[in-house]
Amino acid sequence: MLDKVWANDIFWYGDKIYYVNEWSEVDLGKFHLFAAQLFSGKIEKYLPFEKEPISLGINGPRYSVYNGGFSIIFSGIDDIFGLLPDGEIARKYTVDFVNEKAIYKSEDITKVFNDNPKGKILGIERIYETDKYLFLCISRIVVDDVLCIYNKKGQTTTLCNKLVHQSFDEIFGQIRGAYENKIITWYEANGLKLVYKHNWSKNTSLSKTTLSRLKEVDKILSDEDNHVVIVCDLK
Repeated sequence: MLDKVWANDIFWYGDKIYYVNEWSEVDLGKFHLFAAQLFSGKIEKYLPFEKEPISLGINGPRYSVYNGGFSIIFSGIDDIFGLLPDGEIARKYTVDFVNEKAIYKSEDITKVFNDNPKGKILGIERIYETDKYLFLCISRIVVDDVLCIYNKKGQTTTLCNKLVHQSFDEIFGQIRGAYENKIITWYEANGLKLVYKHNWSKNTSLSKTTLSRLKEVDKILSDEDNHVVIVCDLK
């Protein structure tokens, strides 16, 4: 397939492999998503587009797989697409940035910082989803990113940033995954020891319980150990 399809991200769901394409035109046409049925060689195409938007790219992951399906993001748009309960792949959510989204007045992405004031939102940087929650990392111009947590069952939104959730942000600077009501990150062993020595051990914003656990890990950890996985339960 890879001589016909360009993929920014690849994931598996059910009996298909999905290829996430951001805005590249390939031999099979202008589509955001391709799927290959296992062992059949059949290629399916989803979410057609016409013109690439004027925008900054995203780091991803561009997709999130969970028990109920999957969700996908693309730079330059505020819609989140994915697998719906009826099996259709279409728009699932629309994010309202309340007029805070960056505007590309000059139609030149190299001038985005000149066209917009500090704090304007560049878009959705990463996405994670569970049965109950939708996690979105929202990137902004110059200032810190914001983590948006949407409770799908309660239909409520919580915004977290360094000013109000510094302890959380110190450890979960980048969420690596989400499962049920938990968020997950991990560090290489030597990386965690360095962060603990130069940052966490001197940080007063972390709770005593968190600090004591990190201290215990630091004592028994060697540089050659496997990655350290940190799991945070959401209340």
